[in-house]
Amino acid sequence: SVSAFLLNRSSDLLVMSNLKSFFSDKSNFVVVPLEDPYGTTIYDENIEAIVVSEETEPTAVEINEIRVSKGMMPLDIVVVSFVLAYDGNPISSTRIRRGEINQNGKFIQ
Repeated sequence: SVSAFLLNRSSDLLVMSNLKSFFSDKSNFVVVPLEDPYGTTIYDENIEAIVVSEETEPTAVEINEIRVSKGMMPLDIVVVSFVLAYDGNPISSTRIRRGEINQNGKFIQ
């Protein structure tokens, strides 16, 4: 079977890139962005896991409730913590693109 790690479209692009890189040599994993809060998770029985941030974990729980109500197996929920920049806020591709911080979370001067 294939495990799919689904990420909300608003998820950090760096996380998406890192996950795709990490699983690139494993043929039984697929990394897929979600185009809406649920994506294909509520009807695709082949999906086994979902990777979410701490802030989107409630949506993953909701997905599992919907899946169970449809007689589907719940997904394994993998919660990843944010990596914090030196200012205590999460490192994100948005902040990097804005020039606020670099990929290591240091301020750009």
